[in-house]
Formats: sequence, C-alpha cells, structure tokens
Amino acid sequence: MLKSIRSHCGLAILLSYYLIFIGVPAISLFYFSLTDITVSNLTNPTFLGLTNYVKMVSEERFVYNLLFTFELVAYVVPITFLMGLVFALFLNSGKLFLKPIASLLLVLPWVTPIVAWAMSVRYLFAPGGPYSILLEKVLGFPLRIFSDPVGSKLFLMINLVWISAPQATLFTISALSSVPRSVIEAARLDGAYGISLFRHIILPLIKEKLLIVLILIITFTIMAAEAILAFTGGGPGFVTETLAVRMYTEGRMFHNFGYASSIGVFLLIIAFILGLMLLLLAKER
Repeated sequence: MLKSIRSHCGLAILLSYYLIFIGVPAISLFYFSLTDITVSNLTNPTFLGLTNYVKMVSEERFVYNLLFTFELVAYVVPITFLMGLVFALFLNSGKLFLKPIASLLLVLPWVTPIVAWAMSVRYLFAPGGPYSILLEKVLGFPLRIFSDPVGSKLFLMINLVWISAPQATLFTISALSSVPRSVIEAARLDGAYGISLFRHIILPLIKEKLLIVLILIITFTIMAAEAILAFTGGGPGFVTETLAVRMYTEGRMFHNFGYASSIGVFLLIIAFILGLMLLLLAKER
C-alpha cells in the first residue's frame, strides 16, 4: 500500500512538473502566436487568428531561415553523431592511452561557456587576428570568414559540431555501458571482433538508445540560437540566421512577441515531426 502511494506521488510530481514548466508555456506560446502581443499591449493583446502564420510562410526571409535550419541539420547532425560514436567506442574500449586526459579534453567544449569561447575564436579569426594572419601567409590571400557567406556557414558548422560532439559522446558511452560484458565476451569466443562485433552484436542492443542520442542532437541543432548569435550573430546579413535565431530577434530585440511565438510553434512542430519520423523508422526496422 505504502509503495503504491509513493509511486502515485512520484507520478503526480512528474506530471505536475511537465504541466507547469512545459505544458503551460507551450499553450501560452500557441495563444500568443494568435495575437499581436508586444511590450505596449502585454495585458490586452488583439486576437489575430492565423495572421502571424500567414505572414510567416509568405515571407522570403522566413523561407531562407527554414532552409538554412535544415542545412545545419543535414551537415551538423550526421557529423556530430558519427564523431560521438567513434569517440565513445575508443573511450569505452579500455585500451586508449591516457584515457582520463582524453576524457577531460573531450568534455572541455561542453563545459566551456559558449559566449566566452565564441569571443576568443572570433578574435583569432577576425581580420588582423593571429589565425587570420597565419592563414593569409599560408594561402597567399586574406581570409574574410565573417564577411563571406560560405566561410561564415562553414565556421558556424565546425563550431556547432565542436560544442555538441562531447554530449553525443557521453550519451553514446552510456548506451555502450548498458551492453552486458558477458554478451561481448561470448561473441568474441565465437570469433566476432572489431566492426563485426559492433555491427552484429552491440549495435542491435543499443540502437534505441542511439536513436535518442540522434533526436537530442537534432533538437540541439534546431534550437541552437545562443551559439549562432555568439559566433556569427546570424550574419553576414541573415545568411546564418536560423528559425531559432529569428525567433529570438523578433521577440527579444523587436518585442514582436506574437510573430516570434508563431515561429516558436513552428519550431516545436518541426522537432516533433522529425522525432516521430525517427521513432517510426526505428520501429519498422
């Protein structure tokens, strides 16, 4: 009886948490997206219906923001996922020399404040910066990363991978640790080693957990407003501006909360659809 009461209390606390910190904000976000709420009419916004959504999908800048968001997902997510998997396999093998130091270096990007890291990197690669001068001498021409669309995109993608790879590695190590050692030893006795061991024994046992890692990487990439604002500010122009950055710009800088909320709702729908597609794909396999 006491155990049942504890279980119900735990469930009630969990549901209350999700309702207060996720459910209510999500409902509020959807309601605000249907209004013209700004700083001047916070207490009495006008109901607009789907006006913000019509404006959003008919805007050329929004279409570009959407395409660049998908471009980031297409490049950053698979690279991050594969790097996390490879690093996790090395760290989990128990044969890596100086494993504690390697683990510390791997976690360093995760624990370093993004803004501080971005300021340092921007200085190094800015015109007149040490790396910029070095690259100019090596290449024979000045490298203007932050004023070049392609250079800005490449610079941003590299740094996003650098930031998110440690998280992917740690989650993947957790997945690998769930595989019973007895199963691996039995497979090795049967002659399974290296790629064969991973493909036929380990991967089937951890594929659901790897799917969760993949969903987390996708979500981080889609929602990575802070990192993009710190590294490129969405520029030059709005070349590196994603939907998350646009939402921040409209809401925080221009105080257009209604329009920003409609972009937020759209982002939630995208993240939900991508996650659902991955889950259905894993279920079919």
